[in-house]
Amino acid sequence: MARKLLSFSPGMFRGIGAGPIGIHSVAAWFGVGSIGRRRTARAVTLSACLVTALPVLSDLATDPRRRPFGYLAADTFYYLTVARNIVERGSVSSDGEHAINGFHPLWQLVVTLVYGMARLVRATELVPLLTVLVSLACVTSAVGLFGASFLRAARRVPAAFVAFPFGVYALIVLPHWQIRPADLAAQGGGEGPVPLFGTVYSFVNGMESGILLASFGLAVYAFVTRGASRRLRDGALCGGAFCLVALSRLDHALLAIAPLGLWAVHSVYAPLRRRFVLGAVLAFAAPLALYAAVNQAYAGSALPSSGVIKSSFPIPSASNLTELFGYLRQPFQPRHVFRVMWTAPVAISIAAVLVFLPFVVRLRVGAAAFSLEFRPSAHSLDRLLVMLGPGVVLLAAYNILFVSGVGSWYYPVSTAYVSLTVLSVATRGFSALPRRLRALLPVQITAAAFGALAVLGFLRFQRQPDFHRSYADFCQKTAPRVRAHFGGKVPKLFEIDDGVVGYCLDAPAMSGSRLLLDVEALRATEANQLFQLAVGRGFRAVTTLYYTSHDLTPKSDASAAFAWVRRFYPDQDYTGLRASVLFADSSFTIVGLEKAEPAR
Repeated sequence: MARKLLSFSPGMFRGIGAGPIGIHSVAAWFGVGSIGRRRTARAVTLSACLVTALPVLSDLATDPRRRPFGYLAADTFYYLTVARNIVERGSVSSDGEHAINGFHPLWQLVVTLVYGMARLVRATELVPLLTVLVSLACVTSAVGLFGASFLRAARRVPAAFVAFPFGVYALIVLPHWQIRPADLAAQGGGEGPVPLFGTVYSFVNGMESGILLASFGLAVYAFVTRGASRRLRDGALCGGAFCLVALSRLDHALLAIAPLGLWAVHSVYAPLRRRFVLGAVLAFAAPLALYAAVNQAYAGSALPSSGVIKSSFPIPSASNLTELFGYLRQPFQPRHVFRVMWTAPVAISIAAVLVFLPFVVRLRVGAAAFSLEFRPSAHSLDRLLVMLGPGVVLLAAYNILFVSGVGSWYYPVSTAYVSLTVLSVATRGFSALPRRLRALLPVQITAAAFGALAVLGFLRFQRQPDFHRSYADFCQKTAPRVRAHFGGKVPKLFEIDDGVVGYCLDAPAMSGSRLLLDVEALRATEANQLFQLAVGRGFRAVTTLYYTSHDLTPKSDASAAFAWVRRFYPDQDYTGLRASVLFADSSFTIVGLEKAEPAR
């Protein structure tokens, strides 16, 4: 008879739910004190939310017109441009004419609502500020949901949770930001001194990061409160929460694979759970299938074009792997902060999964088989973190193997995962200390100390007043000059930027970065006919703010203007086109392309 190589114990399957099994006494913070009262635990969670929100609000209050640009990621202007076109022109597009799908749908919906409400009160100039405030509300709610999940799962909240807004991941990569301000500014290039990527504060960025964290927090809380249920509705709530995670950022659908798979396997052994599993699977899969069908119908592609363009799947990226191996060999060697941003989240999140696993799962070896099971001390949040581990690893592996142009906004869940696992392990480890040692300091003082450290970290490493100053200058100083130069009628743009030019000039803009191109334009790019198509569509003004030097003048000749355009797309076909300088100064350039008149 064949020997069993692997079996799942009943204890393991009980852990797939979220019942209060094996609630254990642990120290509630890093080695000192204990938080056993619900009121105190809620106070710690509220304190963490305040430590998240108040520093950002105070910073924004110093200059509500310019400081929001210091938080907005460059790619935020893609969302703002599409939102404006939806509201003003009724077109889900970048250029106001051709349908595109190169965005994450849930955040695009939110930004469109923000723009629409601002439009109703004739305050569209406040859209950047409002977008940052909505991002802040999202990340603050995520912190609150994580705290509530700790309370429901472990009956306590670690006092160190107050420092969650700064986070463990940021603490690990902090040495790379401890350089001279001038060097940090040089590494940021035209964007200016780079803030510390990986804190919760850094995800107040006008991108999908905030709503992704909020959706993830909701999924965590749903699992902790309803994951042990048998009801169809509770399954739908859990599956629906994971669907919101996926709609917030589509690659994060990978996080749901292990929980849904384990729930399905569990239902084989526990028939009463089948209604729950059915609800979870349907609530997760049906909206995503509908989203793909709608994409295909209106944009001609089921998957977002931006994700397809950035991915090399199934061919791994040799440069990404080289960068990762370099980081793994010498993780604290000084290196460019953008290179840290590409590699550190991958290495650190995978390490967190592997280190956390033996604290929560144990291996039992019998005479005929071995089994994996959750430890009796593992509470429901611990179990969920284990179940999310495969998704965290898959997400990191996919990004490092196949994705180019990774931004800090790719990893909000992964960096939060690091902090959640470390908090769980730390509280577990200090539970063995004598009670007298754990009661040396009052919880209130300890929580206040952690909160103060997080705020100091924000002020020293996160708040960078000169970050994206050039974007604020362009929108508030250069853009009015450009509009005046064209008599208020800015030509249709071919923008080789991330949307900031078209948005601030309030002009239709074709996406020169390709990320928001429609299907026809993407095909033209592959055939080297992109500029032929753009000129034919009327998008004849090639421009960029950030991606090249502005060395042309109004008197530059056609050959110099053509050479400037070719810097971006040297392989495209320019046959029959002529170039001329439409606008040029030391900070901004527009080069016009026209069909050359045939020689007589």
